[in-house]
Order: sequence, then C-alpha cells, then structure tokens
Amino acid sequence: MMDYSQVLSETIDDLKGTLDTIEIHEPSMFEKRIKNELITKLPEIYSPISSTKIEKHVITYFEMSHLERLENFFSIKADFHGIDLSENLTKVAKIYPRLKGVRLIAGVLNTRTTKLEKVSSINKVLSNISEHGAKEVVLSNSSLMDFIPEMIAVKKIKLLNKVGGDKN
Repeated sequence: MMDYSQVLSETIDDLKGTLDTIEIHEPSMFEKRIKNELITKLPEIYSPISSTKIEKHVITYFEMSHLERLENFFSIKADFHGIDLSENLTKVAKIYPRLKGVRLIAGVLNTRTTKLEKVSSINKVLSNISEHGAKEVVLSNSSLMDFIPEMIAVKKIKLLNKVGGDKN
C-alpha cells in the first residue's frame, strides 16, 4: 500500500497543471473484515499524497460498521473527506458530532436506488451537519452513479439546486 501511495503521489505530481482535484476512493475502510491495525496506518500510508500540490478528496461509501474509524479517516491529510450519509441514515446521530472542523463531502443522494430524495430531508441533513460544526460542506451523490439510469442520475443531481431554498 505504501508503494501504491508513492506511485500515486508521483503520478499526481506529473499531472500538475492538468488536474485541479483528485478523488481517492476508500470504500472498504469501515468494513468489519478490514483489520483495525491497517486502518490506523492509513494516514501514514497516504502521507506521500498529502504533500502534493493538488486538491485531494478522500471518499468512502457503503455502510460504516466501525464509526470509531472516523477519526482515522479524518486524519488522512486531504482537502475534503467524503462519507456516504444515505447508506448510514440510522447512524447519522452518531456521525454528526464527529464532523466539527471537517471539510465534508456529504453523500446525500442515494445512488443505489432510483427513488428520488426529498429536498426537505436533504435540508435537514445539511442543517444538522452545520449545527455540529463542519467547516465546509459539499452535497454530493453517495457513490458512483454507474448503476442507475442516466435520466434518474440527472434528476437526482438537479435536486441539489433546490436545497437551502424554500422549494420542496
């Protein structure tokens, strides 16, 4: 993993001037089968990437089985940390207090279903995130939109235009 991180860091540096931002996906970080000893090493593993001069987003998705790992996740040096809130709706009350000072990409659009979200529900999530002291929030899809029809993906993204206003 250290070799991968080093190669990724070098690749990012080679692309300097071509890219503005890079996303690093860590979907298995909160899985039960991943050992804690590996999780505690992630900030060190990603340290070569942290010194690159490009904006970095570290994104995780799926269910978060080990919420205590959020501290390790947020300690990875990145400009934004993304979490899948749509898959973890029953756990958000335990997630919100850990967001103080975090620049968050909040996965509020469920990409595993064609059902459209309610703007009022997204507004409530945004309000809770803000109340708990997140430094900055970007609303996003919860994971890749590869498996839902393009027409639905577009509708879901357009919902975000209504968030924060009086349009429900």
